[in-house]
Amino acid sequence: MRTLIYPETNTIEHAPSAAVLSGALVVLGAGVIHAIAIADVAANAMGAFYIKGGFSLTAVSANTGVIGDLIYWDATNSRLTTTSTSNTLAGKLLAPKTNGQTVALVDLNG
Repeated sequence: MRTLIYPETNTIEHAPSAAVLSGALVVLGAGVIHAIAIADVAANAMGAFYIKGGFSLTAVSANTGVIGDLIYWDATNSRLTTTSTSNTLAGKLLAPKTNGQTVALVDLNG
C-alpha cells in the first residue's frame, strides 16, 4: 500500500539564497516550480511559499491572451510574458489579458 505524504500540498518550505519579499515569485530548481512568498523571507532562512493557486502578477502590458493560454516568467524583468523563448512556464491564464493591463491572473505551474 502506498501512502501519500503530501496529499494536498499548496505550500512548501524553501530557503532562498537572496531575500524575497511577500508576494514575490521565485523560480525553484530547473524552472519547473514557481512559488509565491507568503511573507518576507530573509536570505538563507526557511520560509513558506505557495506553489498552487491563482495569483495576480506583474505582466508585460502589450501581451494579450485568453483563459487557459500558457504564460511564462521573465526572470530578467520579473514579470509574466507570453514569450516562451528564454523564459520558464509559469502557468495558465485564469482571466483574459488585454493590451494595456500590467497584471495577469495566473494559475501557477507548481
